[in-house]
Amino acid sequence: MLWGMASPIQIAAAPDGTMTYLIAHPPGDLPAVHSRDLVRAWGTAREAAQHQAWGEGRAFRFVAADGRTIDIALRDSDASCWAGAVDRAIGLGTAYGMSL
Repeated sequence: MLWGMASPIQIAAAPDGTMTYLIAHPPGDLPAVHSRDLVRAWGTAREAAQHQAWGEGRAFRFVAADGRTIDIALRDSDASCWAGAVDRAIGLGTAYGMSL
């Protein structure tokens, strides 16, 4: 699957700060990531955790071509910290960032 302008990730913020992402593909269609970006995100997440900057909750809805959905909610502090780090380092509004 090629990701491009035809495959945007829609993002919305709830009043409680929860970020919701609507991804127009199933998770298996996300691109592969480079190990250097995993290391970068890990370092960013570790620094955020040391400062107790856990980040907000995040919800993800992946939608397959046949309309089936997969919903994932990150509510614990470690997962929220990781997602925030990836968002700062790469951006969760991109397919690559979502894959990371």
